Amino acid sequence: MSFKRVFVGTVLLISIIGSSMSVVFAEQDIESLLTNWFDKNQEEALEDLEKSVQNEQEEQTKRLKEELQIEVKEAEDELKQFTELQKEQVSEELKEYVDSIIRSMNIDHEDEKQRIETDLNKILEEAKKEIEAINIRDSQKKDSIHTNSKEEVKKDGTAPDENNEDE
Repeated sequence: MSFKRVFVGTVLLISIIGSSMSVVFAEQDIESLLTNWFDKNQEEALEDLEKSVQNEQEEQTKRLKEELQIEVKEAEDELKQFTELQKEQVSEELKEYVDSIIRSMNIDHEDEKQRIETDLNKILEEAKKEIEAINIRDSQKKDSIHTNSKEEVKKDGTAPDENNEDE
C-alpha cells in the first residue's frame, strides 16, 4: 500500500501542479487578450475622437467665417454711415465758418474809392494841363502865324483882312 499511496500522492501532486499551471496560462492569455482589446478600443476611440474634433472644428470654422463676414459687412456699413455723417458735419461747419467770416468782413470800400477818385482827379488834372498846354501852343502858333501874315501884308502894302484876324 505504500506504493499505491505514493503513486496516488504523486498523481495527485502532478494533477494539482498541472492544473495550477493551466490556470497560470489562462491568466496570461486573458491578460494579453484584455490588453490587446483595450489597445484596440483605445486606438478606435482616439481615431473616433480625432474625427469628431476635426468635424466639429470644420463646422465651427465655417460658422466663424460666416459670422465674421456678417460682422465685417456690418462694420463696413457703419463706417460708411459714419464717414457720410462726418462729411456732412465738416461741410456744414466749414460753411458756417465761411458764412461767419463773410458776415464779419467789413470791407471799407471808401478808402479804395477815395484813392481811385484821387488818382482819377490827378489824371484828369494832368490831362487838362496837357490839353491846355496844347491849346496854348496852338494859340501861340496861330498868333505867330497871324502876326507873320500881318507882317507879310504890311510888307506887301495891302491891308489885312478882318476875317483873317479871327482865325
